Amino acid sequence: MPSIAPFFNLLKTHDFTDLNVSLICAETHITRSTFYQYYLDLDDWLERIVGRYALEAQSLISCADQASAADLSALVAKFQENHDAVLMLFKIHHPAGDLQAELVKLFATAFAPLVQQDDYLAQLYAQAAVVSVSWQLQHPKDLRQQPLTSVVQALCDQA
Repeated sequence: MPSIAPFFNLLKTHDFTDLNVSLICAETHITRSTFYQYYLDLDDWLERIVGRYALEAQSLISCADQASAADLSALVAKFQENHDAVLMLFKIHHPAGDLQAELVKLFATAFAPLVQQDDYLAQLYAQAAVVSVSWQLQHPKDLRQQPLTSVVQALCDQA
């Protein structure tokens, strides 16, 4: 399978919608047939890479209680390994793949039991959690993770 690093290099200078297979092949030094051996098209590549990160996130998101819902450190640590790639994916909102939207779904589903299945409160938490993850990836030296704790407490108190 071709390395995904060159794809992300292209995303530093191009919007996803501006990419094409020829450009990717030139950047990765592979032939078009090699690209199509692994991917149906660019949408397939995006769907797979977003799916990979979403699957990693799903195994790390826990909302067993208020404390675990506020603690995103495991997910942030995992995403920190490839923070540039994750932050680039956060900027792509495409039908084939939208990492932020996938994370919002995961967080909302996990948090819903803590707020008696109130979709509105679960969505508020999910959005706050994704913003917190994004902030921590962009500002790794900023250790202010506590605001999410107060958000979680306030949402649970509303339920």
